[in-house]
Amino acid sequence: MSKTQSYMDAVGGFRVNGTEVIDSSGNLIAAAGSVGTAELADDAVTSAKVDPTVIQHATVTLTADEIVGTDAGCIGHSAGAVLVAAPGAGYILEFISAVLSYNFDTAAYTGGGDDNVIRQGTTAVSAAIAGADLLEDTADDIAYVNALSAADIKLTANSTLNLKGTALTQPGTAAGTLKVHIAYRVLPA
Repeated sequence: MSKTQSYMDAVGGFRVNGTEVIDSSGNLIAAAGSVGTAELADDAVTSAKVDPTVIQHATVTLTADEIVGTDAGCIGHSAGAVLVAAPGAGYILEFISAVLSYNFDTAAYTGGGDDNVIRQGTTAVSAAIAGADLLEDTADDIAYVNALSAADIKLTANSTLNLKGTALTQPGTAAGTLKVHIAYRVLPA
């Protein structure tokens, strides 16, 4: 028997402010104001409902097709590759930082430009990442970018955070992928 189980048997469960929330068998007891099935249902808890002071994180992996493509969801598309979906009417995404981890496979991508940036909507919120420092490298690479420190960057409510750059060229055998770990906040507009 675990120490936790022994303790709960001795005290009759776990209490918060005098209210039993876990019984002596380890079962969660639902009470008024508690989290129930409605709150845990799909999409019941959304980013917009999180305290704006909380830094949130997302990880997105981009495939070879998304790295060289120009279709929706690709780096070369006018809307870029979406890293964080638009938060909904009345909310703004604040970009904090990102770590981009390139996993080289077989051959290097070519072409493109030194213009890959994290954007909020269509506004760059990070410095540009040079192609040779990430997606055009011949080995695994990791890049870190943080929010621009300019005095005035105009943001747009209900916009995505995305990775945008000039489309790279597939030399025929490049199969590398890019994992983007992004930190952000959702703020009321």
